[in-house]
Amino acid sequence: NCRITLALPEPHLMIPLNPPPFEPHAMLPMGSSVMVKTDGVPMSVFEPVLTAAGEGWVHATLHEVREQLPRSVRELVEVRISGRQAGRLTPAMSKKFLPVIRTLADQGRLCATPAIVRGNRLNVEVRVFGAQAADLPQDWLLEHANHALVSAPPPAMTEPPADRMEQTTPKAAAAARV
Repeated sequence: NCRITLALPEPHLMIPLNPPPFEPHAMLPMGSSVMVKTDGVPMSVFEPVLTAAGEGWVHATLHEVREQLPRSVRELVEVRISGRQAGRLTPAMSKKFLPVIRTLADQGRLCATPAIVRGNRLNVEVRVFGAQAADLPQDWLLEHANHALVSAPPPAMTEPPADRMEQTTPKAAAAARV
């Protein structure tokens, strides 16, 4: 006898509501839920992904933006759905995603992440579920951001260079072997 149990999400959460980005991209692995600030974003951005079920998952992309403040510049992460701005992460949360966004941008790729859009025409909530830079698994880094990994330092020399070996006396060589 054999028994197989599948734990599937609700039917409306099985297929994304939008296509993945057309540009070269890397999809972050699933991570913890992060709230997106959607203040001031027009409802027209969310209408294509609002469903009768009240929620659905989408492909979102993360982009580095610089916000000019009176005395400084603040680096934030902008979340886009189907290429349109859907909100921003807080400054503290942005810092946790910026290293991977920059690494992928250096390679000419976008940083994509799974996101859930929940709500209706009156109120919308967006949460991204991509792993933060510090939580990315080693195998994901090797596949998508391998140049960002620090290469191993050269192995320590176990023997002196050949030109020094010739100058070593037999007595010193014997002492070195012990």
